[in-house]
Amino acid sequence: MNNESDETMQENAEEALDYFKANPPTAASLGVAFYPKWKFLTEQSAEMSANAECLYYVFTTPDAPQKVLGYYELKLNRKARGNAETGFIIPLKGNLPIPDEGLTIQKNTMFGDNAQTVITIQKQF
Repeated sequence: MNNESDETMQENAEEALDYFKANPPTAASLGVAFYPKWKFLTEQSAEMSANAECLYYVFTTPDAPQKVLGYYELKLNRKARGNAETGFIIPLKGNLPIPDEGLTIQKNTMFGDNAQTVITIQKQF
């Protein structure tokens, strides 16, 4: 049974990867301004979205989390909730603590590439 679920997960990840390659994010599709100097992580976005009920768009930037936070609070005219240790979330659709769609800003602890910050945008299908 475990092999079957692993196979399904792999198939879902491949489908998500194909989707992201065919439909790269745009400011219009995300509903938010592109952050300067960010880099879209296609594979990581596909892995996070593979078995989810929404799409996760994962980006990195060399800028510090506080700088990214200030940018999005100004652009979206909304205050984020959270802190520097756990990260920040700004609801894009719905309400906190778990919005239907949201933007998270976290210190990078998983990806190399000189990135200080991970920005994740969660969108409904």
